[in-house]
Amino acid sequence: MITGLLAAIYSTWLLYAAGPEFLLMSTIVFAVGIPVFWYAKREHFPHQAAFSNGERVAVGLLGAVAVVALVLFAKGIVTIT
Repeated sequence: MITGLLAAIYSTWLLYAAGPEFLLMSTIVFAVGIPVFWYAKREHFPHQAAFSNGERVAVGLLGAVAVVALVLFAKGIVTIT
């Protein structure tokens, strides 16, 4: 538990330190993993809802930010230098 918490804090720091461009890019990568999470959860707990209420909120926010990031990258407003 402590190792996982420390790893999460360290990963968050790395994303922050990389800059806003890479933070936006990471939301796209995380959003691509949502179907994998959904599939794994359905495989292990077939009689439960795929997402809890908190997970639904997180998926919605992550999806919205990922769409915004895709638009910003596609229009060239945000670029990786």
